[in-house]
Amino acid sequence: MGRSRRWVMGLVGVVAVLAVGGIGFAAFTSTATIQGTVSSGTFGPLTWDHGATGAPSPVASESCSSIGVANNLTISGAKFAPGESCTLTDVLTNHGTLPGLLTETYTLTGTAACPGSEWSYTDTISSAPAPGVPIAAGGSVSDTITIGLSASAGNPCQNQSVALTATVLGTAT
Repeated sequence: MGRSRRWVMGLVGVVAVLAVGGIGFAAFTSTATIQGTVSSGTFGPLTWDHGATGAPSPVASESCSSIGVANNLTISGAKFAPGESCTLTDVLTNHGTLPGLLTETYTLTGTAACPGSEWSYTDTISSAPAPGVPIAAGGSVSDTITIGLSASAGNPCQNQSVALTATVLGTAT
């Protein structure tokens, strides 16, 4: 029993030391912090810049014209005969600090008598191969737009109109 008693007393002593001094071991620690500021660049706004350096003025042809205000380009045309079209060139500018790619989707909505399929629309951005038209930070691209009435348009297309809705999407790269 002498040996068991010594063992128990030793164990009680170790537990007492751990209870007073803490369990485990003490280690020195240190911390480091990270601070800083990061900012994102900008892509856009995209604007149609008539009259800017190198940009064409509002365009007018015999049958159509365009005028750009901020990010909206308005095209108007009249007196199209079957097979007639007009071509306009406008400049789209990226006022941001990041480069990007431009893609475009569009719809032509005609009337019941003369549906959108009787009209045609092409432009530099919508006809570009994937992934799109590159535009530099602070850069501009020229967009040539052609809109017209099909050569096969018949009498129902007289005195009719088509609504063009196009969206140019710029994505930062």
